[in-house]
Amino acid sequence: MIIVIMTSKERLLASLRGEAVDRPAVSFYEIDGYCQDADDPDEFNVFNDPSWAPLLRLARERSDSTVALYDNGTRRTKPDPLAERSTWESWRGEDGALFTRRKVRTDSCVLTSLTRRDPGINTVWTVEHLLKDADDLRALLSVP
Repeated sequence: MIIVIMTSKERLLASLRGEAVDRPAVSFYEIDGYCQDADDPDEFNVFNDPSWAPLLRLARERSDSTVALYDNGTRRTKPDPLAERSTWESWRGEDGALFTRRKVRTDSCVLTSLTRRDPGINTVWTVEHLLKDADDLRALLSVP
């Protein structure tokens, strides 16, 4: 029996066509070994800890990842339509968490939101949502 080793692309296309593949596709979901910047010294970047290096290398070399990389190496985002009406304030909690409060001025009120980011955890938690009720939604929709 001859076993043909497939590339990630061949494996994906064969799977989509319902054909046999050389092995099950393996993916680490959002960990692909390319988009995680181990050299970024930001204290909230969990991937710069040396313990991540073996997994990032394994993901890059042995998993089936569809990676969207940009020419300049940065993620492109749409401009924030509320930026001119917004202010941000950040502070540290006693446990080292970074809190950021956003205030958005509408014609009738100020909407606020609050996020929390903990060192060692690759997540931004929304503690307080910008829109809390129907009146907040109406205020936001009134912004030109």
